[in-house]
Amino acid sequence: MINDLNKIVIVFLFLIFLSISAVSAQENTSPEIGLNENMETIDAETVEDTVNLGTGDDSAVASESGKEDEVNNVMNEDNLKGTGSSFTDLQTLIDNTPANNILTLDKDYTYSAGDSQILINKPITIDGKNHVLDGKLSTRILNITGN
Repeated sequence: MINDLNKIVIVFLFLIFLSISAVSAQENTSPEIGLNENMETIDAETVEDTVNLGTGDDSAVASESGKEDEVNNVMNEDNLKGTGSSFTDLQTLIDNTPANNILTLDKDYTYSAGDSQILINKPITIDGKNHVLDGKLSTRILNITGN
């Protein structure tokens, strides 16, 4: 008797799980997307934007977008440059830079076979100007010692 009851309960639970998945997989066939709800949301966002902006804010927003364009242009120009130089060339630049001075990079530097790690043993500032040091998955490309 108990075994039959257990079998009935298990079959009943199995049917419930099947019906839940069948309901979840039902396709939405209605052509309505609910544009009215979306328009209300868009209108609310527009009202909030116009309320928060003053006359001074409009010019700030316009100037900020211009700055972003300038940054994107600079980055694109960097991508159009040649392959760059090797780590040996960068090491020479670092060695020739006096202590406590600024070294400004003007190109990208890429690890080549036979290059060693870049040793920085004096206090200098390196301004990368959006350039890349590509170590080609090397485990250590910089060895910074001293203060």
